[in-house]
Amino acid sequence: MHGDSHLNTNTAASQGAQAAGNQHQPNNPLVLALAGALSLSPQEVRTQNRAGQTLRQIASTQGLDFGDVQNALVTAAKSAVSSGQLSERQAQSLLSLVADPSFGSTVESTHQLLRAMHSPEMG
Repeated sequence: MHGDSHLNTNTAASQGAQAAGNQHQPNNPLVLALAGALSLSPQEVRTQNRAGQTLRQIASTQGLDFGDVQNALVTAAKSAVSSGQLSERQAQSLLSLVADPSFGSTVESTHQLLRAMHSPEMG
């Protein structure tokens, strides 16, 4: 179909714009790793984060050790480099962020994590 190609292009462009503006994409490997480590769906993590819950609070509520959440993010970042979804530079930025002792203590931590993954060099 002639129109479907145009629709698919628009959909891809729209999804790309959403990735830049709304960094909570459910198919993002770090979002999936974070949600999986917290035993929640990506939407549930987003909802709780928007309600003011920090990642550490969410983990505690779920009865989880935050260190396990951090380890899952480290593993996901390394895997994303291997699969070409992240550059080495992006992964280093993410790993530094996750290793920071204050990581997960503020709502902003989630936003920082996802912004680091969506730097301009992603492609």
